[in-house]
Amino acid sequence: MQTNDVADFAALSHPDCAFCSSTQADVAGQVERREHTVGGGIGVTAARGTEVVPGRHFAIYLTIDEAPSHSENEFGMRVDDNPDAQTFAVEMAVVFDDDRWLVRAVSSEATSA
Repeated sequence: MQTNDVADFAALSHPDCAFCSSTQADVAGQVERREHTVGGGIGVTAARGTEVVPGRHFAIYLTIDEAPSHSENEFGMRVDDNPDAQTFAVEMAVVFDDDRWLVRAVSSEATSA
């Protein structure tokens, strides 16, 4: 969201990952509007994984903290503001497909504001 470059993100995204597609569409919208995100860095404060299918599928559980952020247009003017830090519980499905590991699904829920 800060760089508007989804190349690495797309390379890790399974074609059926709705979260991944939605995130890429959000970035495309920013690019179209000539905006970018400032701030919003993410820190992982807890992580664990469970092997669902040996060598093929993992469930990943994360707790992440997201810093405050805002969006700016091409002139540096704020167009959107997210002033509060948030903590999220995130669940991910990661699969080994086409000889590489890919994110198949992501769900998240805010646990604090």
